Amino acid sequence: MKRLLVLLLMSTPASAHSWYTAEKQEVNPYAECCTGTDCRMIPREMAQEQDDGSYRVIIPVAYAKLINPQSSVWTTVEETIPFKEVKPSPDGQYHACLYKTQSMGPTKRWLRCFFAPPNAI
Repeated sequence: MKRLLVLLLMSTPASAHSWYTAEKQEVNPYAECCTGTDCRMIPREMAQEQDDGSYRVIIPVAYAKLINPQSSVWTTVEETIPFKEVKPSPDGQYHACLYKTQSMGPTKRWLRCFFAPPNAI
């Protein structure tokens, strides 16, 4: 019985994390939101819904390093995610996925994907 409990506890984070990898980025539909270690739930206070349905996401450096320990982020992440890029969260929480380095596109983003509770979208 103890062995079964240990196996369940060891498998839970991977199972919980696996739904991120099924999601694709809105800005690059060929790329996954997560490569295994770059997504995490964020507190509600870090995601501020705007009047147009977009979200202003503000993630302090220390928390960004928790989301993606391999990230080279050096400053607070402050980005506005357009409504069309907000993905529904299957667990009803807010989640963010961060690039390891700032994207090189015209928007220079840190956020790969952002998830909000379905009732908030």
